[in-house]
Amino acid sequence: MNNTFDRYTFRSNSEFDLGKRVRIGENLQFTYRSTVGGFGGNGGLGGADDESVILSAYRMPTVIPVFDEFGSYASTRAAGFNNPRNPVRQLELNDRDDFGYNGNAFGNIYLEIDPSKI
Repeated sequence: MNNTFDRYTFRSNSEFDLGKRVRIGENLQFTYRSTVGGFGGNGGLGGADDESVILSAYRMPTVIPVFDEFGSYASTRAAGFNNPRNPVRQLELNDRDDFGYNGNAFGNIYLEIDPSKI
């Protein structure tokens, strides 16, 4: 419901011989993530939040419909129902405009020398 997750990754590994006993190389990785409607912090990775949509769906009593008789999103403040948030309302109204973007880069450069080769 109104959520997407896209990830693009670029990875590069290269190695070059500088001589018979010496090599130089690199490993690089770039990642771009985009979320729309993701819950929790850090682009949807914080989904174990206390008020996440999954927890609201779990806590919502099954006797409460998604919509009330007036067409609004149903909820309750009645005693014994612990007043959970309507998870469908959260996804359709609150979270649909939540955008998260993240870019990461990781890599290393190395030099190898083989002292035993002649």
